[in-house]
Amino acid sequence: MKLISQQGREDLAIVYVARSEGGNLVEFVESLHPPKPREEKWILTISTLYGCPVNCTICDAGPFYLGRISKEGMFWQLDKMISGKYPDEHIPVKQLKVHFTRMGEPTFNMAVLDVIKEFDWYWKAPGFMPSISTIAPRGSEKFLDELISLKNEKFMNGRFQLQFSIHTTDSKKT
Repeated sequence: MKLISQQGREDLAIVYVARSEGGNLVEFVESLHPPKPREEKWILTISTLYGCPVNCTICDAGPFYLGRISKEGMFWQLDKMISGKYPDEHIPVKQLKVHFTRMGEPTFNMAVLDVIKEFDWYWKAPGFMPSISTIAPRGSEKFLDELISLKNEKFMNGRFQLQFSIHTTDSKKT
């Protein structure tokens, strides 16, 4: 991947755009949770797909779906945000929330589970907290079953976040 754009403020959020070797665009974001400083909470939000096949009318990731981002591509996004601030690979942040949700439905990419499993191979981050935001589409049962096992094995005591989103533009259902 190659970084092609970076916009934002260090004290709030920075949005990055990169282009894959195949020409696909990917967006990822680092942000803070004001008034908390980075040492307290740092949020890294990465894309898991190039676009999304779900095509929710309220989402900007569709209607073009161009495939899954590889494990290496997801690690590249993380490294681009982490290495500039913590080049020694030690991230002394109390809560390092990594959202797998920027672009694409994460349950459509089994490599998301590999990134979560292997995160500590690359960085020493005692505050690492994976966060999955999903609409839990039909066919995601295998991913979710493996995610539950991984969560129970490695992320106890509130060190994991799973968010189920129900999207609708129908005002009668809200």
